[in-house]
Amino acid sequence: MWLVATAAQDMSGAASLPLDRDLFVSPPPRLSFEQVAALLERAYGIHPHDITALASERDANFRIDTDGGRFTLKVSNAAEPPAAVDLNSCVLNHINERAPDFPAPKIVRTVGGGFNTIVTDGTGKPSNVRLLTYLDGLPLGDAEISSPLVRSIGSALGRLSCILDDFDHPHKNIPILWDSTNVHRLAPLLDNVPDKGRRDVLKRHLRHFETHVRPTLGKRRRHIIHNDANPGNVLVNVRGTASFAGIFDFGDIVYAPAINELAVAATYLLARCDDVVSLISDLVSGYAGHAACTSEDLCIVPDLMTARFLTTILITHWRADLFPGNADYILRNNPGAWAGLERMDRMDRAGLTPQGIQQLTGQS
Repeated sequence: MWLVATAAQDMSGAASLPLDRDLFVSPPPRLSFEQVAALLERAYGIHPHDITALASERDANFRIDTDGGRFTLKVSNAAEPPAAVDLNSCVLNHINERAPDFPAPKIVRTVGGGFNTIVTDGTGKPSNVRLLTYLDGLPLGDAEISSPLVRSIGSALGRLSCILDDFDHPHKNIPILWDSTNVHRLAPLLDNVPDKGRRDVLKRHLRHFETHVRPTLGKRRRHIIHNDANPGNVLVNVRGTASFAGIFDFGDIVYAPAINELAVAATYLLARCDDVVSLISDLVSGYAGHAACTSEDLCIVPDLMTARFLTTILITHWRADLFPGNADYILRNNPGAWAGLERMDRMDRAGLTPQGIQQLTGQS
């Protein structure tokens, strides 16, 4: 979800990213199964025997079954900048070149050898199209959470961090709405939260973020991160001890502090874990086996988790107002985000000091 950077004002008077109406009020592409089948034959030489529409907020996605295997066809929103589509494609290609065994989708080239092609949907608008390999596994949301599984997820995210550490792209700095390290810029969305008491809670957290968290972020190691390890995007291998099996949907990639990858993952796991300290420790212990994280990184993980909850709450309330017909899907993570924010408010952070987590994870 992408933004164009121009000046605006947030609640503290600091420069803020606007909410570009063209990019975020644009409805998803509309393609019939017949159009999808014709596109696959023309651009990829593929003859599907089954096409299934997949749930999506802004794009149109389809599962494609063929005699030669299963694929995912991704039709980007017509308002998606071509530079953003290219960035996403280049990230997937980089992962495949650097670590072909890492379980992420691989781009299927067109008959002309390109990463993508163009299709005109039922409204006459052109959209970028990519075909990706399909990953098998149990969605994390359907798996039983355990310390070994959380450590396995942390380990995979640490490995992904190493793979992407040297990735570069001329448009890697494109700002996106889902970059929770810029949550202070979402203050204009507060008006879409109907309950005043809840708005006041959000304002308090936004002020804390801008005063105490944001000034520290410039010192953190940065590179492109997946930025959305939610229960629907992470797959689990349930043979034997449950373990990480794959990650997909790189649509929210962002150039951000590397440690935010763990914070985002932790927000989605928190609803199913009793102990926040143990959750973070398990993630960090797996992550640190591949990627370094400093005591300063560890110190801001709880605040970055809070920032992600704020981001989810503000964006989903706003988008649900824009698209009431798709509100149930848009708001699917909203209750969990409120619950997570309340838990972060109530929790005892005594064990979440860098020293405390280092002791639990064995880091020095």
